[in-house]
Amino acid sequence: MTIFIICALLAAAAFFYAFPLYKEQKQGLLVLTYHNVGIPPAGCRQKGLWIKPKKFQKQLEQLKKNGFTFVSAAQVTDGNLPQKSVMITFDNGYKNFFSEAFPILGAANAPCLVFLPVQYIGKCNFWHDVKKGPWQPIMNEEEILSLNKSGLITFGSKTLTNADLSALPAEERDNQISESAFRLKNYGIEPSAFAYPYSRGFENEEIKNKVSSVYPLQFADTGRINPLPVDKGNVISRIQVKSCWCKLKFFLKITGR
Repeated sequence: MTIFIICALLAAAAFFYAFPLYKEQKQGLLVLTYHNVGIPPAGCRQKGLWIKPKKFQKQLEQLKKNGFTFVSAAQVTDGNLPQKSVMITFDNGYKNFFSEAFPILGAANAPCLVFLPVQYIGKCNFWHDVKKGPWQPIMNEEEILSLNKSGLITFGSKTLTNADLSALPAEERDNQISESAFRLKNYGIEPSAFAYPYSRGFENEEIKNKVSSVYPLQFADTGRINPLPVDKGNVISRIQVKSCWCKLKFFLKITGR
């Protein structure tokens, strides 16, 4: 009886994972969100946001093998995209992007859009609750400018301080949106896009209109593939990648199954 139950559970698990394969693959613009590439530091309780370098490399290879074309923020803004397009994005501009992620992206010739909490450039993620793990250093000006010159990496804003816009009064949230763009321009960087911290606030029309007046593109992690042509006046959906995803789970996510 025990063996029967075990076999039934295994069969159910196999069906759970295999059934989506019968669904039709969704096409359009796939936007993936990453945070860290590397080994989580001691005491980190958010290990799901850390992708090992080898796994990140394999995921980029898997995207190519499945017929995806890597596209940049400029291509999305221009609007002429292949039916199976993928954009790689990273949040917060941690140091490990420079040391670990960029060499892998360069080897794959994959453009990437990095969203910066602009006030913390060259500092740490001071918004982070240290009970969930230690603070992480963020890239400095020299590193960011060298990446900007590479032609492969572009930058956008994640406000000044990674602020939850939905929790701020109008004047403060508008400052978080516009001042972050102003400071990026002072670095010699043309901000190409905006990502809503914690994916909150984009449902508010006033906030969305303010973002649209400053940035060509805006993104939130809503877990969907974007149909083509992309409506650049609306919020573009991203899918946040988790370290626990196996190869099959990643495949199901990138194909919208």
